[in-house]
Amino acid sequence: MSVKTIDLVGVFLSCFDKEGKINKSKYLDDYIGANLKYFNFIFSYCRDCAAEFSPSAAFDRLKDKFENDKLKYENWRREYYSIIDGIYSNVAGIFKKEIDFDYCIMIGFYNANGWTDIVDGKEIPIVALDYVVHPSVGIVLTHELVHAFHKSCVAIDENNILDVLFYEGLAVYLTKKLNTGYGDNIYLSNFSGEWYDSWVEWFGKNKYKLLRINEKAQCFVQGQYRDKEFPARIGYYAGFNMIRDLVEKYGLDKVINLNIKEIRRMTKDYFTATV
Repeated sequence: MSVKTIDLVGVFLSCFDKEGKINKSKYLDDYIGANLKYFNFIFSYCRDCAAEFSPSAAFDRLKDKFENDKLKYENWRREYYSIIDGIYSNVAGIFKKEIDFDYCIMIGFYNANGWTDIVDGKEIPIVALDYVVHPSVGIVLTHELVHAFHKSCVAIDENNILDVLFYEGLAVYLTKKLNTGYGDNIYLSNFSGEWYDSWVEWFGKNKYKLLRINEKAQCFVQGQYRDKEFPARIGYYAGFNMIRDLVEKYGLDKVINLNIKEIRRMTKDYFTATV
């Protein structure tokens, strides 16, 4: 099955003139305004980071960067098309099924790389190629596609910490399995060694404390939540460790096919100390 791409990068590039200058009106009207339904999550994320956020102000701040990076966007777009069908085949092979889905690629605001969202009643993966995990675009493309497949099998509640830890951990684990050769920090969004080391240290001391922390589930995985008693995005590292251990114990096929009650029970057990 081929992938249907909602190519907002192509729309974005159409806002440039022959001299490589980007037109603000075309950007706001043709790129943002005509495609608002794909920007819902990233707008919310940006406003969580800065309440005064607006696409117009973001354009003014990023105009020079957009123009300087135009060639990168063209190259990343080509890379996407060269690998996405292979990534789909690999993920479909692991889940032993195919799904009918769209994949949206865009140029965002340099602060979020990938997410899934409901658009026109359909769950789709969305990736902002300007903040994608490098050195390989395939890493974040795989991560978000795993989410789409997993959600097609089981009803994940992204406001439930048990679901979130399993859901994100599985995406990191399978992304590593399908994109070998990188350090773990790359699969965990390409963070610096120092940030990665903070996860390792915190998790080693606080694994059984995690579920007792009174924070919303998304605080453990979204990067804007940094003023907490745990390192930002610790949920990815914690979930990855859990999935690795569960796969070692039960095998990948069983872990992938757990129903929601089993997911919550196993996740709760994993992060609860035995007497």
